[in-house]
Amino acid sequence: MARRFFHLHIRQVDEIGAFYDRASLIALPPATRQRYAFHLAQLVPAGAQGLLVSLHHDEGDKGPPYSVHKAEIETLFTPNFVLTELGSGARDAQGRVESVWGLRRRGPLA
Repeated sequence: MARRFFHLHIRQVDEIGAFYDRASLIALPPATRQRYAFHLAQLVPAGAQGLLVSLHHDEGDKGPPYSVHKAEIETLFTPNFVLTELGSGARDAQGRVESVWGLRRRGPLA
């Protein structure tokens, strides 16, 4: 997925009105996540809405799935998206907690 996503160009996609990330962000190592968030912002127009499902755990950098905490999600996406934390689940048997976020692409500053 990652290779295809990072080679996708805005001219190759029709206008995207919505997007869903169930496991892309948590599949990427920390060094690649900033690039992912920036590229996503370049592909979607102002006002596009998305749903992001992430997870965090206490296993450090072990993954995938990698642990992505709330502070990192905010750092990655706040520059280009309005974030709304929609909820978190209970810790599962492996000690993982899923969180669900609503994202809306910010428009140009007036």
